Amino acid sequence: MDVINLSLGGPGVDPETDPEQQAIALAVEAGTVVVVAAGNGGPGDASIRSPGTSPDVITVGAVSNSRV
Repeated sequence: MDVINLSLGGPGVDPETDPEQQAIALAVEAGTVVVVAAGNGGPGDASIRSPGTSPDVITVGAVSNSRV
């Protein structure tokens, strides 16, 4: 595969212990580009979850200008 696109998330933040980030690191090492969703956790730094926190991925997100 040349590119993997993932839309999933979990609580892991440590690349050394998070299975998702470990798998992504292996894919990147093999030459695959990995793109992941940032997550839907809301505002703030904690809104981006694993594997979006991985230094090996391209993390994408959306912004809403709507006001509630």
